[in-house]
Amino acid sequence: MPDIEELDSDIAPSSGMIQDNIESDPDLLDEPESETALPKSPSASSAAIIARSEPPDGTDDFELDKLIQHTPAWKVYTSQGKELGSEGITVIVTAGGPLHAFERAELLKTAKEVVEFRHPGAVPTMEVFERGGAVYITTAKPRGESLARILKQKNTLPWKEAVGIALKVLDVLRAAHSRRILHEDLRPENVCIDAQGNVTLNLFGLSARYRDFQARHLNFNLRYFTYLSPEQVSGKPLGPHSDLYALGILIYEMLTGRPPFISGDIAHQHLEMAASDINQLVEGLPKELADIVMRLLMKVPELRYARADEVIPEMQALLEGVPSPKAEGRELPPRTPVQGFDGAEAPSLFMTEEDEQTIAPAPSAAKTESAEEVEWDSGIQPAAGAERKMELESDEDVPAQEDIPPEADAAFEKALELHQAGQLNEAVSCYTEALAKAPRFSAAYNNRGMAHYDSERYDEAIADFNAALEIDKDYSEAFLGRGLAQFKKNKYDQAIKDYTKSISLNPDDPTAYYNRGIAYYELKDFRKAYEDYSKVVDADPTSGTAYYNRGIAAYKMRDWDQALRDFDKVIELNPKQANAFFNRGNILGKRGQVKRALEDLTQAVKLKGDYAIAYFTRGTIFNKIGEHDKAIADFTESIRLSPDHAASYYSRGCAYGNLDKFMDAARDFDEAIRLEPNYGAAYYNRAIAYEMLGYKRKATPDFAMAEKLGYKPK
Repeated sequence: MPDIEELDSDIAPSSGMIQDNIESDPDLLDEPESETALPKSPSASSAAIIARSEPPDGTDDFELDKLIQHTPAWKVYTSQGKELGSEGITVIVTAGGPLHAFERAELLKTAKEVVEFRHPGAVPTMEVFERGGAVYITTAKPRGESLARILKQKNTLPWKEAVGIALKVLDVLRAAHSRRILHEDLRPENVCIDAQGNVTLNLFGLSARYRDFQARHLNFNLRYFTYLSPEQVSGKPLGPHSDLYALGILIYEMLTGRPPFISGDIAHQHLEMAASDINQLVEGLPKELADIVMRLLMKVPELRYARADEVIPEMQALLEGVPSPKAEGRELPPRTPVQGFDGAEAPSLFMTEEDEQTIAPAPSAAKTESAEEVEWDSGIQPAAGAERKMELESDEDVPAQEDIPPEADAAFEKALELHQAGQLNEAVSCYTEALAKAPRFSAAYNNRGMAHYDSERYDEAIADFNAALEIDKDYSEAFLGRGLAQFKKNKYDQAIKDYTKSISLNPDDPTAYYNRGIAYYELKDFRKAYEDYSKVVDADPTSGTAYYNRGIAAYKMRDWDQALRDFDKVIELNPKQANAFFNRGNILGKRGQVKRALEDLTQAVKLKGDYAIAYFTRGTIFNKIGEHDKAIADFTESIRLSPDHAASYYSRGCAYGNLDKFMDAARDFDEAIRLEPNYGAAYYNRAIAYEMLGYKRKATPDFAMAEKLGYKPK
């Protein structure tokens, strides 16, 4: 819990009575839940070997056109068909990149299986081959807009439109599943809709491979977890039922404007938490549709639909307004065991009794060394999707990455395993061994830097990031890592320079924007912090922590209207975010909206029982409206939780005084003065209490001390 700071309180006696005009001080607001998005594993630090060869002239049947994405693991180009005149998207998975050989082989195998699949509703894979150890995959260019973009613009869709889209998706899935092909990554970004309403699915079977590789080797976005089935989370056998679970999430999002799980430990929630009943979230929704969606989202595969052709008749009947041919079977009857494509029976997954929970528990604390401990929303990460403004710098004069000998690669792989297991010193030794065998191994320098960073050896980390940048001046992850280490050394200006460089090289990843916003916040440049958090919000409208931090920045700029809008959004996304309720209640209290303020502060303490500042702030409002007994109860709880907070003793003393309990008031003012010897208002009000008790000799020096300290009652 953040420390409670002390108040400069103006308490003016009137007619010999102790009066409490105390307000919650702006500085008592919780600091931003500044989740610095600090990489804590090689997967986040981008264990990368950036290939510096010139791009190839083309593939077998396609001419490469424009580079649209560039990561250490792959490059993505627009491409033009040489003979057909068709447009394509070509992914080149680099031979010298961070992916293991078996991972490239797995991707190649999947792509070759998918290339034979053709359906009007599936973006076809046109070409797959391997050349020089690199894997080349070309798909047709998707038609229309992605469902993700459509939902960003519209938020929700009418239920009939959502059902129509779902039916077209189901038709593609039915055809693919009949060929034993799974999509495995059915999410709005991979569903495209053209002007005529035609729906196509992109990256059949391939997007999941990219996602898995990104999880292991690159800055991984937790948004990808949002659409995984329980079987994918737990590593159990997959089958058509797994894609149908993802379809349930897709329909849920089209109808409600958000997936069922968006923050906290999303993987755990897929396994053990039931989605909120969609009937409770959407008015006017047919009960039959809600039943279908909730059945698609069942944790236990046996209780889910097993095949697309089980869902299609029910949805068609719903859309046509006729009775369902399977209406009598809607009570989730026992069915034959769900089979994975490997022939193994998918084991049952058991739900907990916490079915009503849809979000993560209250925030947990995370260390930063920039100031004190701050709170953050555990598990929330800024999501990808920011507008691309990448300008690739020239490769001239960049030293080429030398071939990595097998013994260096083996040491590097061992280091990654140790790093991921948290054995940091051993990982450093293995990275050093790899560098001894391959002195220009930039990824080894970068990851050794991250190991030093994770061990809080920030100078050594910076030295390694510098070495990586000497080999590869455009290594965005090394700039990001060096910025993180500079931030830990409280060199915020230097951190901002490094984050800015990382952004220029990799503008699609909002992590650097997020961290730069935190650095600006530390420098009290709240306007720039606000702008950076806004970029993260634009990239991912479901990032509750970005809204929260932007709300704090807006508050610091005294833009209370914007702060309220942001805290409203946080609460909409995560109804268990106690800090957002507290901060919104604090602002409402300042605006005199007492009833709403008390409701928010009460919700804050319900969600977070040890929330001392929320008890304190609610107590000040109770004092203002004359409910002094309630105020005393809240100040007492605040004191229990934070016994060194002078303002809580002082404010409770004011409440006692207003109930004519002057001895109790005097004792609390005593304690406030003991904790804060220069507390002028406490001396003044203790003098009032002494006068009311008849101790005028004691009152006189207290009045004098208050005057000496510059306290002037209003």
